[in-house]
Amino acid sequence: MRTHRQTLEDIYNRKYFPSFYLERPDVDSVTYYLAQSAGKALLLIGEAGSGKSSLLARLAERLCGAAIGPSGWELPGEGDEGIAYLSGRADFGGTANASGDQLLADAIARKLGIREGGESRAFASMADLALHLQVESCKDSLPNRPIWLLLDGINEADRFLDLVRAVDIFLPNLASLPNLRLAVSMPLGRILPCRRGMRCWARTAATSS
Repeated sequence: MRTHRQTLEDIYNRKYFPSFYLERPDVDSVTYYLAQSAGKALLLIGEAGSGKSSLLARLAERLCGAAIGPSGWELPGEGDEGIAYLSGRADFGGTANASGDQLLADAIARKLGIREGGESRAFASMADLALHLQVESCKDSLPNRPIWLLLDGINEADRFLDLVRAVDIFLPNLASLPNLRLAVSMPLGRILPCRRGMRCWARTAATSS
């Protein structure tokens, strides 16, 4: 598993400045909802510059134990979570001939630092990756350690629509993965082109705009 220091380096290299973050309790509390809601995913939509990326970066920072959150609520087990924080086109890249499902699974596995024989392990699908995480959870010193998948600006990926469909296919699996948390952000204007590929979101995701 990647260290929290590596995750924080990713965050601070993305033009996120903690000292300039404006706390918005009503908005920030959606991450508390996500932490408490097994089998759910969070879809953050909004205009460019509305703070979607900053909100996910703040969440990742808190999970790494590097920041004090708003008064009145706390995330459980802060500092013990596994975190895959993806942001920007490069983070969502991969093998050109891979399916969208495989592409997303491999991108997340890289960010989680899952390796086998010194090389990044390849996964056939998100379901395959989830199974691996379940098996590893049984060996973990902290059973049921929360695993957070934070997909910021997924619309920046070259194969944006393929990845959205992959997320949609995976969503029903969340019901049987109580330790997994998923959050995805994209601009409001990119929702319409991919609505046909988001059939499961209406049943599974909590949407915040």
